[in-house]
Amino acid sequence: MSVLLEVNGISVSFDGFKAINNLSFSISNRELRAIIGPNGAGKTTFMDIVTGKTKPDEGTVLWGEKNLSLLRMSEAQIVEAGISRKFQKPTLIETQTVFENLLLSLKKSRNPLSTLFYKLSIADEKEINIIANEVNLIESLSVLAGQLSHGQKQWLEIGMLLAQKPDLLLIDEPAAGMTAPERKKNGRTFKTIISKSICYSCRARYGIC
Repeated sequence: MSVLLEVNGISVSFDGFKAINNLSFSISNRELRAIIGPNGAGKTTFMDIVTGKTKPDEGTVLWGEKNLSLLRMSEAQIVEAGISRKFQKPTLIETQTVFENLLLSLKKSRNPLSTLFYKLSIADEKEINIIANEVNLIESLSVLAGQLSHGQKQWLEIGMLLAQKPDLLLIDEPAAGMTAPERKKNGRTFKTIISKSICYSCRARYGIC
């Protein structure tokens, strides 16, 4: 498997506190990785660095087969390059349904003309149903996002990220606030995403961290 992301010798300090010290890390295509550690260990900071929110004091972060430096790219450019991130607290449009949230997240042209004249296609509807099924929300497509349980909101945001067809998906504390049955479903969901990543909706590959 080729390497999607390679982090070498990353260090970063905040007001004298070293949040990350000489971290090296890599993730390959169709690979599931978990980063564990107590509060303050630098897990979220690591994701902040990969997604361009925080710049490290030293080290390199290389992306894809061309070894592009993520440290030279803006947050928007990093998303366009194929990296999506889920934050700890779900960010949804709570007054829209699950279906509408997923529809708004589909990877489409966002220029004014395309947006103005967009009509829901059979292909888009099918893709939304596939994603909803993968994140355990196929029975809740008509439910307002604000009416979902906390665990379901977590799933919906993951589905919204999948709709963007990223190559690498970073998920920060995906089981936070979930019940034990929901956490078990989470594990099965991630395994399903990995196993189907080659053929699903022509998505090229996934690394999930």
